[in-house]
Amino acid sequence: MKKKICIIIGVILGVIIIAGIITNYVDSGRVGTGHEPKYCIKIVSNDGSKVIYWGLGYKVVCYVGVSPKEPYESNIGVKMGNWFMKYELPKANIIEIEYEGQTITVTDIKDIGIIENILLNSKYNGEICNGINTHKITLNNEVYYIKESCKEIQKGDKQSNITEEDLNTITNIFEKNINQKYQKYSTVVDNIKIELNIPNEWKYEEIQKNKENDFYKYALKLYKNNENQYAMLYFYNNQFGVCGTGRTAENITLNNGERATIGYYDGNKKWNDISFYNMNKKIAVLNYDLIDSESEEVIEFIKTINIAENEDNEINNKVTTISIQETGLSSVAPAKEYILNQEEIYIIFNIIDNLTFSDETCDGLPTYFIRYNSQEKEGFITYGIEIYENTYHITSDSKGEAILATEQKEEIDKIIKKIAN
Repeated sequence: MKKKICIIIGVILGVIIIAGIITNYVDSGRVGTGHEPKYCIKIVSNDGSKVIYWGLGYKVVCYVGVSPKEPYESNIGVKMGNWFMKYELPKANIIEIEYEGQTITVTDIKDIGIIENILLNSKYNGEICNGINTHKITLNNEVYYIKESCKEIQKGDKQSNITEEDLNTITNIFEKNINQKYQKYSTVVDNIKIELNIPNEWKYEEIQKNKENDFYKYALKLYKNNENQYAMLYFYNNQFGVCGTGRTAENITLNNGERATIGYYDGNKKWNDISFYNMNKKIAVLNYDLIDSESEEVIEFIKTINIAENEDNEINNKVTTISIQETGLSSVAPAKEYILNQEEIYIIFNIIDNLTFSDETCDGLPTYFIRYNSQEKEGFITYGIEIYENTYHITSDSKGEAILATEQKEEIDKIIKKIAN
């Protein structure tokens, strides 16, 4: 009889354990993707600020924003663990993260809670490795360092291991905040790639070279509130030079570790120019009437600049110039032409290389031509752009015709707009 009872109890326990494993697996997947757990008993706290979902061997603690009746996805903090897990909302109001030379402030309570739980629930009892600190995180006046190469978090003179998942989570939160704060700008000039993080409050405009301004190959205008007060980033035809009379200079360190030089004249506190001789002697930023805080803001975000030789230069072996021009068929005015920069060349070739051409055509007339000189073909190659019922058709005498996808059309539109400027 006792043996039979033990078997029954064992079977029941086995069923409970298996059910617990299965429901834990299902609910962890739901919680991980922002959905309410399914196989739990829901208990709301007396004040209605917290909901606990009790499962077989696990629980989910959820803090609500306004009312426990609001959708689960509106929670301001959630964590899943065993029955004995303790979880409180983060005590910190902000967290600062320094990564790759940039500093962001995390204010979203969910993100703060995620980072705080990673840092505070780690056990700091190991010896510090010799890796390089890649992240610096300040939480409640306590500083933590993350070493990516060692997969470690350092606190004081001790360290704790960090999983790849937690490391990616922190990096993703950083990237999300950077993207909310900055516009990532990039261009290629003479096979030199220029990258810059421009604050969202600032506007930028590429200034085309013309007969009156032929001393540069490329120019980028940067302004905030008044377009007559701006900074201009130049890629000059020749090396950038300065007048030494009355000039003082100050060196600053960019986020990538390189050095830049800020120039001042006649004791004026307003800077005149920023040059990057260590990276490229032809590139500089000039100040056109920016003063006070806006002038200082430019210095700060110019620190994010990267200037380096473009690694992917395969197209240079095939093409030296590429232009997009009006056909002149739809207007009595002379046809306009725009010479593409290196980044736009890559965009055009990427579009053309991914098109599927067909022999069937709509027999329309092209509104624009794309022309480039090819060393392989020893001459110019021309593609037509036909606009038909709000769709773009790319035509080729040798390949036939292809229809652009919406994203491809948008990329072409960005370039076409520059014809009118």
